[in-house]
Amino acid sequence: MSTTTKVLIHDLQEPPRNSFSSLAQYYLTDFWAEVGDPRVGELPFMGTFTLPLAIYFSYFLFVLVLGPAFMRHRRPLSLKWTLVGYNLTMALFNLAVFVKVLLGSNFGRRMLELDWKDRTDRSEHALSARRWAWLYMLSKYVDMLDTVFFVLRKKESQITGR
Repeated sequence: MSTTTKVLIHDLQEPPRNSFSSLAQYYLTDFWAEVGDPRVGELPFMGTFTLPLAIYFSYFLFVLVLGPAFMRHRRPLSLKWTLVGYNLTMALFNLAVFVKVLLGSNFGRRMLELDWKDRTDRSEHALSARRWAWLYMLSKYVDMLDTVFFVLRKKESQITGR
């Protein structure tokens, strides 16, 4: 049985109370440095909020403002083969993640273990699970291309929230 690491509320440093920016800084960086998994901090997109927020901001800016303005006086792009390749790649990747999770979790039995895992575990199983979870998280950024393709094809009725 592996050792467990629990971060208790009273073990955390006291958040600053002197200004909103200090409090925001604490919860955006310092808090996660304390309670986050140290094995993922060095991975791209995992050590900071800056890059993901910049990607989300750029995505919304393109989907809501720049993309429609760019396409306003243009014909819809025909992206048939791009979409076929994109959808095939994403389907195969998601199948690979599903199979890896299924096999890596002993067909779901490990998911029922509700104890805290050791955050310093560097076993091959733990590192493989970390790598696949990180790849899956990255695929969510790639999934945003769906909406970009809708904008470029002038299919705005398929964009929710518009």
